[in-house]
Amino acid sequence: MFSEELKILDRNTVQYMIDEMEAEIKEKSNQLREKDRQLAEQNLMLENVCRSLVSKCREKGENQQAAEKILCERVGMDQKTAVEMVKRFWKE
Repeated sequence: MFSEELKILDRNTVQYMIDEMEAEIKEKSNQLREKDRQLAEQNLMLENVCRSLVSKCREKGENQQAAEKILCERVGMDQKTAVEMVKRFWKE
């Protein structure tokens, strides 16, 4: 009889722990979704800033290297990423 009660208690404890873990996973998943949304929003803002800076360089008659330098200096972008961004937005 005592052994059966311990089995039930153990089963309930395990189920409680599983429920707690599932709740924690759900919360972490929600937090991750929010971080993903924020990151996407920041990426869009960065793209818009880069597009604008590259466009201004073109309008001023500057070359692509000047636009790359501006992205590195003003946005804090590394050289490789700046080159890719300028290529992407130069023809727009």
